[in-house]
Amino acid sequence: MKAAKRWRDTVEQRERTVMVRMERLVTKYKDVVKTKEVPQTRYVKKAILGDPKKVAQLHVQYKGCGCYQAQCGCVGQSNCGCCQPACNCAPPIDQLARAIEYVEEPEEYTQTIQYVVKEPFYQTQAYDSPRTEYYNVTVQE
Repeated sequence: MKAAKRWRDTVEQRERTVMVRMERLVTKYKDVVKTKEVPQTRYVKKAILGDPKKVAQLHVQYKGCGCYQAQCGCVGQSNCGCCQPACNCAPPIDQLARAIEYVEEPEEYTQTIQYVVKEPFYQTQAYDSPRTEYYNVTVQE
C-alpha cells in the first residue's frame, strides 16, 4: 500500500492595487476689488483783479454801480454777478481784462482709486490615489 500523500501548505504573499479616495487642501486665488481714497492737489487757474492802480481807477469810475465789486472773485466767468454781463452798470469786460491776472491756486481733492488684489482661499479637492495592499494566500502543494 502506498503511503498517503501528505499535503504541504505554503504561504505566498501577493499584492494588489486599489484606488482610494482622498482629499487635500488646495490654495486658490480670487480677485478682490478694493478702493482707496488718496488725497491729491491740483492747480486751478483763477482770475483775480491784479494791478492795484487799475483796480482803484475802475472802482472810482464805477462807484455808483450797486452790483459791481472791485474785488470780484469770479471775473470773466459767464455766471458772475459782480461784473458784465450779469451786472449791466459794471465796467465792460475789455476794461476788466486789462486789470485781470490769472493765478494758479492749489486745490485739495480726494481721488478714489480701485485696484485688484489676489486673495488666497483654501478648498478641499478629492482625488483617487493608488494604494498597494499585501495579503497572504495559503497554497497546498
